[in-house]
Amino acid sequence: MNANERIKVIFMEKVLKVVFIILIIFFTGISIYLLVTSKNILKDEVADNENQSNIVGTNINNESNINNEVSFDNEYPKFRGIVEETNGASMIVRPIEENDVRKLLGDKVFINLGENNDMLYFEGEELLITYTGNVRETYPVQIDVLNIETEYEYRTKIEDLPEEYELEDAIKDACIINVHGKEIYNKSEFDRFIDNVNNNVPDFIRVINYTIEGDMIITDVRFEGSSSFRVCRDTTRDKFSITEDRIYKEYRYSELEIEEDNGAKMYYLEKPIEGNLDKLYILGFEENVKIIE
Repeated sequence: MNANERIKVIFMEKVLKVVFIILIIFFTGISIYLLVTSKNILKDEVADNENQSNIVGTNINNESNINNEVSFDNEYPKFRGIVEETNGASMIVRPIEENDVRKLLGDKVFINLGENNDMLYFEGEELLITYTGNVRETYPVQIDVLNIETEYEYRTKIEDLPEEYELEDAIKDACIINVHGKEIYNKSEFDRFIDNVNNNVPDFIRVINYTIEGDMIITDVRFEGSSSFRVCRDTTRDKFSITEDRIYKEYRYSELEIEEDNGAKMYYLEKPIEGNLDKLYILGFEENVKIIE
């Protein structure tokens, strides 16, 4: 082998070594990239699973935030719903309002109550639920809950209702409205209340009866379960009564009774526990009453 050939061989050996080193560096870089990418994917999946399992709370990892005394303004969506199933740790709620929230949530919502939540809810009970707006598209859908209130808790207190409280306001507030026994608004609310009483499920209703002169008599009835009905009656709006009778008066009874006469029905509370009224009228209507929902 002459000198030129030896130089060519040496040159090719060096070129091959450089190419070999470049290939090693290239494949090492690919391996490191794939390893880092797979770790990130796994990390994201773990984070998604953690978020999926933690449904309750302002901070998703702090389930104890639910039902704390926190003020929630209108920036958070909320909806009224009926508890369909509950086991103490979670519950399924059926939205009862036909609005954009109902369209988004569908017919059922799954709610994880969290390990630190000691509130007790009952099947058939109405709740007002405030949530973050996040919706997991499972069935039932799952949401991040901020606050849960019973109907008694979220309703405006009877003494705080505006002086100019009109029929339209009462309808919007889901009050049960009796116009001289001829028309009943929101009767489904009353039917649900009767069902809950029969099943010993706590519930709340606000009933408005109109006087002959057209004034409102407002009655709040809170069934506490176990034969206990707490009542607050507002007669302050009855302009044709004597001044001394225009008051807020509280009562407590142990029984709900129904009287029927030729198709007409009258609902009363009897057997007083507190208060000096033996029998308190709640609602009455004729057989052919016009029902307006």
